[in-house]
Amino acid sequence: MKEYSQILLGVGIGLTLSGLIVLAGSQPKNSEEEIIANARQLGMVFRDEVVQFAEKPPTTDIDIDTKDIDGSQMERPGMDNKKDLIDAVTVNIPPGTPLSRVTEILKEAGVANSQQFLTVAKAQQLSNRILAGQYEVPIKANVDEIIDIITR
Repeated sequence: MKEYSQILLGVGIGLTLSGLIVLAGSQPKNSEEEIIANARQLGMVFRDEVVQFAEKPPTTDIDIDTKDIDGSQMERPGMDNKKDLIDAVTVNIPPGTPLSRVTEILKEAGVANSQQFLTVAKAQQLSNRILAGQYEVPIKANVDEIIDIITR
C-alpha cells in the first residue's frame, strides 16, 4: 500500500507543478475588439453577414439594375438583345438568400450560366463565403470572376 501512496503523491505533485507552469505562462486576454480585428484579418465574418444556404425563400425583394456604358439606367424588359451595350449590372443578394436563389439572381441579371455557377459554387464549398450585399458585376465576367466579386 505504501508503494502506491508514493506514486500517487508523485503524480499529484507533478500535476500541481504542471498546472502552475501553465498558469504562469498564460498570455493576457485580448479585448473583444482585438479578437474581432484578428478574425477579420483571417477572413472571418459574422454569421449575419453571409448568405445562408438553407433552402428557404429570401426574406426581401431582389433588385437588379442594369447600367449602360455611360452610366444611365436601362430597362430590364427586352434587355437580351441589348447585352452588348451594357457594361455591368448591379446585383443585390439579400441576407439569408439560399445558393439556388443566388444562382437564379445571377441568371436573371444575365451574368452567369446557372448550372455552371451552381456546380463551381458547390465544388468550392462557398456556403460560408458568399456575402449578402449589392455588387457591380461585369456582363462579360466568367464564373470565377463573379465568385471573386461576391465573396470579397
